[in-house]
Order: sequence, then structure tokens, then C-alpha cells
Amino acid sequence: MLPANIRFAFYPSREEVQQENKFAALPLKVPLMSTMEEAYKSISKVTKQIKANFGYIYAAYAFTLYGTLFGARQIPRLFLHKASMKFTCSFSNVAGPLKYFTMADNDGNHGYQKWCYPYVMVAGRVGMCISCISYGDSFTIALSCDEAICPDPQTLVDLMIRNIQDEIKRIESDVPEEKETKKEK
Repeated sequence: MLPANIRFAFYPSREEVQQENKFAALPLKVPLMSTMEEAYKSISKVTKQIKANFGYIYAAYAFTLYGTLFGARQIPRLFLHKASMKFTCSFSNVAGPLKYFTMADNDGNHGYQKWCYPYVMVAGRVGMCISCISYGDSFTIALSCDEAICPDPQTLVDLMIRNIQDEIKRIESDVPEEKETKKEK
């Protein structure tokens, strides 16, 4: 399951940005591949399917929102229970802000928040949740899981980190070097 952003528009300015949690859980299947390079074609196909089902995302959000606002709690809990039985893993990748959050205390002292940690609540019967966030110059991975599914979560996190680093190196080696322009000479 993947969280899909359901905001209707971008914020007009930085001052109007609100911290809000508007997303719908989107079920999808992505086949596992040996390398990230192999996976790009499959991911591209899945992404196209998601875009084709754009209305489904908003319908899922509306159903969840209005079901919890106006219905009995048992209905969304039953829905979550039934839906989550079909999935093993949820994944959330949050593209965070490029600049650190800054703040000031009551005395006017300025500071900033250097770290931001991701998390996804494991709900229903989903046994594993992987969440990532980029924040400033950092990228963090968090893993929540049932040890019956993944008895050694650190091994999985280490594999993800290694593969991400390998992919960064591969992409960097494929980037052609920029030639000097006449002005630079």
C-alpha cells in the first residue's frame, strides 16, 4: 500500500503552507527485481496505472473520511481489517523540505531542527511498514514490522541502504561530464 497525496492544489506561498495529513492508501503490486535498474520499467507501468485510476484515489479518501465522520467506528475498522489482509507491506516516501525548519523561542533565540524521522503506523494486519523521508541534506529509513515476517529488520534496512547507495553511484557514473564553455576557458 502506498500513500497517495490528495491535495487539490499547491499552496500559493510559503506563508500559507499548512501541516496537514491528506492522503489515501492506494493498493498496488510491484514485482520484485534483482536491481533497481531492472525495476524502473515495472515501476513506470505501475505509476501509469495509478495515474489512470486518479478518481479511485479521491474516492478512497472520501469514503474513509466520511465513513469515519458519519459512520460507526466498527465500519472503518472492519474495512481496514479486511483490506489489510491482502497486503504484506506498506511503503511511504516523503519528499521533505530542502531547507531545515527554523524557529524562535519566546526570547527571540533562533534555532533549527536538524533531523526529521519518518514513521508509518502499522494498522490492521499489514506486517511491515517501510517509511523514508528526505529532510535538508539527510535521508532516513524507518522500518516497523512483525518479527514473524522479518526476524532481523536491521538486515533489511542495511540492504536498502546499500542498494540506494549503489544506485546513486551507478547514476553518477552514467552522467556525462560537462564540457567547458568558451567563457570558462
